[in-house]
Amino acid sequence: MGSPPFKTSTVGIKIERLKAVSDERRARFRKALNALPASRRPPENYIAKGACPFECCRYGDWTVLEDTDLFAAPGASRLVGRAQKETRVWAVTGEVHLKPEPVVVLMAGDLPKNTIAFVLDYGGEGSGEVYTQGKVVSVLLGYAEYCFRVSSTCWGETLLPSDARKEQVWWVKVRLSDGAVGWTDKADNFGNKDACG
Repeated sequence: MGSPPFKTSTVGIKIERLKAVSDERRARFRKALNALPASRRPPENYIAKGACPFECCRYGDWTVLEDTDLFAAPGASRLVGRAQKETRVWAVTGEVHLKPEPVVVLMAGDLPKNTIAFVLDYGGEGSGEVYTQGKVVSVLLGYAEYCFRVSSTCWGETLLPSDARKEQVWWVKVRLSDGAVGWTDKADNFGNKDACG
C-alpha cells in the first residue's frame, strides 16, 4: 500500500483522502483531550482489579513452568517467596496495570458519538471496559488507527500514536502450597491459566 503505483491509483488516492480527513479529526480531538480536566478522565495509571486479560483466562490451580519470585505487592521490591518450577500454586486473583488509551467515538451506540472514551482492560470475547463520561462500561471493542468504514467493529479511532501506547502489566496474586502468598508480573511462567486450552 505504500508503493508509488498504489498511492497514485484510484483506490490509493481515496485511501489517502480518507486518512487526511481522519488525521484532521484526530488533531481536533487531541486538542480537546489536552483540555479535558482530570475529573473527566480515568486515573493516568489505571488498575483493573480482578481482571484476567485474555480469552478463557482463569484463576485457580496453576502449574509453575519457571522458578518465579513473589513480591509483597504489585510493584514492590520486598521478596516474600518463590514459586518453584514443576510445582503447583493457587492463583488467587490479579490486576492489570495500564495507561488508558483515548479513542474518539465515531458511531453512536453504547458510547456517545463525537466524545472521547478511554479503553481500559480487555475482558475476553472481543469485549472490554471503557471509561466514558465518569463511568466504566463494558462494550465490544472496535477501534483502530483508521476507521474507513464506521461500524460496530470499528466505532472509534485511537488518539495516540503507536509509540505512545504503553503495554499493560498483569500482576497475579498466588498462594504457594506452604501458605505463603505473593505477587508476580511473570504470568508467562505459569501454565493451566487458559480454560480453553
